[in-house]
Amino acid sequence: MKKTLLLIVVGIIFSCTSKTTLSESEALAILKQDYKGDCYSFVFNKMNDWKSNKNYVDAFYELESKKLVTISKRETFIHGKSTGYILSWQPTEEGLKYKSKKSKQYKLTELIVKDIVGISINQEEKTAVVRFSYDVVYTPFKKVQNRSYGNCKSSTGEYELEFILYDTGWKIKK
Repeated sequence: MKKTLLLIVVGIIFSCTSKTTLSESEALAILKQDYKGDCYSFVFNKMNDWKSNKNYVDAFYELESKKLVTISKRETFIHGKSTGYILSWQPTEEGLKYKSKKSKQYKLTELIVKDIVGISINQEEKTAVVRFSYDVVYTPFKKVQNRSYGNCKSSTGEYELEFILYDTGWKIKK
């Protein structure tokens, strides 16, 4: 009887003082599975072939050579004289892999989580701040959109996210 009572007391003490832990390997697995730091942006689907657009025009022809888009040209005229071409493009089946499922935006960069730099756990709140390093990989569509938008990351670096411990395990705070 005393042993049973002792086991119950030890069990209660252990459960009340058990630590909230998040290992580096567990945090890394969650980040790689659930964190989407990829950057999307609108890409113009028409442009003229003027010299001022040469870099963009060349970038679209490069996408066409990689079979990611098909380009069509329409000659434009002012007062009967040709002023150049209007180029328009459509994504191929392969190019659609870079298109957002939610909008008409295209993926410019992919964020690749590398390593966990550190984890700071708040036992009372059952939260953790996870600092990690990442690499950024440019997609072929990055060349047709040279500006960064929103929280697009443009190079290798470090970032922090907050995790919350639920009864089902650790999750990234939304």
